[in-house]
Amino acid sequence: MSITFDKALGVHPQAVALRLSRAELLSANLANVDTPNFQAKDIDFAAEMQRSSWSFSNPSAPQEMYRVPYQPSSDGNTVALNVEQAEFAKNT
Repeated sequence: MSITFDKALGVHPQAVALRLSRAELLSANLANVDTPNFQAKDIDFAAEMQRSSWSFSNPSAPQEMYRVPYQPSSDGNTVALNVEQAEFAKNT
C-alpha cells in the first residue's frame, strides 16, 4: 500500500499557506500605517483552519476581515501600529 505525499503532510501545507496569506495582509497593514482611509485587514487563523478542514480536498481563499480599531483616527485609517506588530509576531 503506497502513501501519497499529500496525505503524508496532512494539513501542514494548508497551515503554512494560511500563515503566508496572513503575513502578507499584516505587512500590508504595516506598510499603510500612514495612508488616509486605509482599513486594516486580518484573517482568523483558527476559524480558517477549521473551515478548511471541512473542505480539505477543495480549499478556498481565506476570508479577510476588517479590523475594528481601539481608537479611530481622524483620517479614517484603522491601522494601530502596536497591534499590527504584535499580530505579526504571533503569526510567525
